[in-house]
Amino acid sequence: MLTALQERKLDKAFDHMDVNHNGDLELDDLIALGVRVLAAFGVSPDSDLGNRLFGTYTDFWEVLLTKIDLDGDRKISREEYQLGMNAAFIEDPDGYERALRPAIQATLDVTDVNGNRVLDLEEFQRFQSAFGTSPEDAELAFRKIDTDRSGALSIEELVEAGRQFYLGEDPDLTGNWLFGPV
Repeated sequence: MLTALQERKLDKAFDHMDVNHNGDLELDDLIALGVRVLAAFGVSPDSDLGNRLFGTYTDFWEVLLTKIDLDGDRKISREEYQLGMNAAFIEDPDGYERALRPAIQATLDVTDVNGNRVLDLEEFQRFQSAFGTSPEDAELAFRKIDTDRSGALSIEELVEAGRQFYLGEDPDLTGNWLFGPV
């Protein structure tokens, strides 16, 4: 059973991924999201980074279909998403490591422009804009997730924030802020 916080976080994630806003997630939505991320950083879809990003998004999509597409229509409704994310990732945290973490890691590899394994505020805001997060909410998220107060987000801080966002039920987790307030 999902908590109210988990439902709000999953709703926010669903809205980010439903790029065409038709109420269902489809592979085209994840591809469009990948295109947005790549465009925000001037990365070619045909580059190694672009191919890796699309590969992990496609792999993530296949896991979603297997675990979440309850009626087999190759679309995922909001209800299927909430039920399925709970079963696939919250009740089975290893599912995060197998499917969601690689997609998050590939996204962060694109956003780490200078390859220093950290994102500064500007890189983070560009990353967040691809997901539809306002610059103000992205800055707030950055401040909350920067747990070591270094002024930069390490890839590990971001991967952990992703884990907390998708799996956590504790309202005090910093990862709840990954995409701004929920």
